[in-house]
Amino acid sequence: MNKIHHIGVILDGNRRFAKRLMKAPWKGHEWGGEKVKEFLGWCKEADIRTTTVYSFSVQNFSRPKVEF
Repeated sequence: MNKIHHIGVILDGNRRFAKRLMKAPWKGHEWGGEKVKEFLGWCKEADIRTTTVYSFSVQNFSRPKVEF
């Protein structure tokens, strides 16, 4: 079996997730942060030593400050 050495993820949809639950946008980001911790735990268990997590694009700078 081939060993995975590197895995990457693109985080997307936290605001939409929060909106669907009728929560503040930052609650979606909070939930997403917990999922990243879970993901990194899985990577550690699988002995994947390199991860790339893309979590912020320049378009996000135009969002209201309350979301940061």
